Amino acid sequence: MRASGAYALKEMLAVLEGMGATARARGARRILLDVSKVSGDLPDLDRYDLGKGAAALLAHIERLAVVRRADLRYTGFAFDVAQNRGLDARGFIDPKEAEAWLAGA
Repeated sequence: MRASGAYALKEMLAVLEGMGATARARGARRILLDVSKVSGDLPDLDRYDLGKGAAALLAHIERLAVVRRADLRYTGFAFDVAQNRGLDARGFIDPKEAEAWLAGA
């Protein structure tokens, strides 16, 4: 799935919710989310809320790979929050690396 436009927490959580519902309906257990076309930076509190929301909305998912912009201030905080709540989520810059991780054991 791809997301684009200006970053807003409410819209990104809606993307995660829709993505989770689609994955559940299709029986998908691994998801690639490309947010490399989303503009703006994420406040640290939003990173927490996104990690927490992703873990709750995607609890049925085995792996979530997120492709981000190379120029985005990367802290890994959202992924730490998600992982601490049981979601195996990782960030990537290269889509091929994300796909390889999703395909791995």
